[in-house]
Amino acid sequence: MTMNKLNPNQPVAALGTPLMGAHSPAPEISHIVERYRSRTIELRFWLLGLFGAGLVLAIAATLLMTPRYLSTARIEISRVDSGAAAGPDTIDAPVEERDRQYYETQYQLLHSRFLAERVIEAENLLANEEFLETFGFSAGQPGLKRTAAGVLLNTVNVEPVERSNLVDISFITPAPALSAQLANAWAEQFLRANYDKRFGDTLLAREQLQQQLGEMRERLEKSEANLIGYANAHGIVVVERGENGGGAGSTLLSAELDTLSTALAEATARRIAAQSAMRAGNDASAVAGTSALNTRLAEVRGQLANLGSTLGPENTKVKALRAEEESISRSLTSETDRFGSARTGEYRRAMLEERGLRERFEDVKAAYLGQQGSGVQYGILLREVDTNRQIYDALLQRFKEIDVGRTGNNNMTQIEHALPNASPYSPSLPLNIAIAFAVAAVLCGLAVYAAEAMDNSIRDPEEMRSKLGLDLIGIIPQTDESRLLEDITDPHSELSEAYASAALSIRLGTARAGRSLMLTSTRPNEGKTISSLALAHSFARVGERILLVDLDMRRAGLSKLLSVRGTHGMSALLSDPASPPEIAPLEEFGLDFLPSGPVRKDRFVLLTAARMQAALEQLGSLGYDRLIFDGPPVLGLADAPELSRAMDAVVYVVQANAESQRAVRRGIARMRGVGAPLLGGLTTQLDARNDIYGYGDGYGFGYSYNEE
Repeated sequence: MTMNKLNPNQPVAALGTPLMGAHSPAPEISHIVERYRSRTIELRFWLLGLFGAGLVLAIAATLLMTPRYLSTARIEISRVDSGAAAGPDTIDAPVEERDRQYYETQYQLLHSRFLAERVIEAENLLANEEFLETFGFSAGQPGLKRTAAGVLLNTVNVEPVERSNLVDISFITPAPALSAQLANAWAEQFLRANYDKRFGDTLLAREQLQQQLGEMRERLEKSEANLIGYANAHGIVVVERGENGGGAGSTLLSAELDTLSTALAEATARRIAAQSAMRAGNDASAVAGTSALNTRLAEVRGQLANLGSTLGPENTKVKALRAEEESISRSLTSETDRFGSARTGEYRRAMLEERGLRERFEDVKAAYLGQQGSGVQYGILLREVDTNRQIYDALLQRFKEIDVGRTGNNNMTQIEHALPNASPYSPSLPLNIAIAFAVAAVLCGLAVYAAEAMDNSIRDPEEMRSKLGLDLIGIIPQTDESRLLEDITDPHSELSEAYASAALSIRLGTARAGRSLMLTSTRPNEGKTISSLALAHSFARVGERILLVDLDMRRAGLSKLLSVRGTHGMSALLSDPASPPEIAPLEEFGLDFLPSGPVRKDRFVLLTAARMQAALEQLGSLGYDRLIFDGPPVLGLADAPELSRAMDAVVYVVQANAESQRAVRRGIARMRGVGAPLLGGLTTQLDARNDIYGYGDGYGFGYSYNEE
């Protein structure tokens, strides 16, 4: 038997990949997006149903809701400084801060219970039948005014117009006239309340400011008393205030400490000079007082030396010179002692002066350090006095500026009056549809996510290698079941080209494939039977002599597909390997076929590795280049793992978009557990859902063949 062997060490998938259509893996983000897009297309009818249901619900809700009418009044608020409106906390605030505080105050007043009750009283709403009927009130019910005020506060909408002094006051009620009445009344009562506050309460503002002045005066006096008492209790005497009158300044102790420091430095310098003079042994005055005696002593000694050698020691002149020498020596000694005593006394006086100054300096320094801790609290009290004095001065200035009898125009006006609206504000059909579509979009997104998360099928054929650990031998597109046999024999069909590519991958890996090749799958109906026939036909097309064997004795799917039911088929060969097999030629496919034969009760005994090995030897002696077996599925049966032990190679068929990865992994684990020679995996029935992985329409197989 002759086989085409290329590189036996090259992996099958690597050799077959160029024939399956080159495609590079998409980036992770785009890959995920494409997966969800594909899932969305797959569920498009369900998703469109959700949007349709949302549209119907939006229309129904719009028709069932009570119409409500909007009316808006617009006022203008111009800020003015007012003694009644300003307080001690806002006197020194920046202009921007005062503006913000003023307008925020007005917005809060526009939404206050005080204003709501004022509107109820001014418009006599508790006797207005339309108002009572609209909000479901009954005349005379307990706490009606308080309840009505709460309802108005919940109904009114105060909206400042951006970048302006304008404010819109809106009401939405089922009655258009009532909405306009409430909006106008709310604006009018707010303007009147503001006018009363500005020009009707000036005397009250003056009295309040006068009371604040009295309180601040008492606070200032108390803080000054605390400052003076604290200074007296801790002996703090301030001789000079800080710059601009602030801070504790210079105290008596700090001034004394500066003076003592200077005096101590001078005393130390004098002591060092006296000590240096004493150690030197003489100074300028001592040398000047003894210079004459030293000169005379030198002369006497010179004469004594001359006369002593000539006249002798007993000479009267020599004796006289010696007596004079002794007298001069005693005088020198006495004079030197006198000058030494003077230097020592001067050093002692300098040292005592330095010691006294140092002791006083240490005492003052200790007192100053003790006073420093008290100075912190003194500074706090001093700042409190200064702050209180500044506030008191500002209040006093404001009090002088208040004009008791001042009157004028209101700083707020109504720009637009509210009018009854003919068309309802709500319900809004476009808004309800938008909300319904938004909810439907969220539900659709959740549905797509849930469907994608729960789908554990094989979508990407490359997962055969990355997640299942098998080389990818080929990818087979989905085709019409009624045209399966026709597409297999048509060399220009996508199905035929796909199987031809897979067959080439197997041939290029002949060293691993060997002669006997069995196809199996996790469960039935994954395409292993059609794949067995198609691969056998692809091998036959390139000149190999092929024997196709139906080894699935439980279903005999291949025998049924080809309508060949021999009496002495594979079951008989397994029972008696020496018996000649009943082989049927399939001229349409260019190969020979051995059916499964009659189903026997002892098939559990027949389907063993030893019997299969004997049958393979018998079939191998018939001169076929390759034996291809349509094997039984793996899960639930022991047939496939047992039979695979006798095979040279096993191809594992996986249906895309249907089979669970968990089940496939379990089936592959069973095959590997018995040492099955798994050659690789074949992915079948790929459809449009696999477009995102580069296996969509066309699947990358060759070119289109058009015959003229």
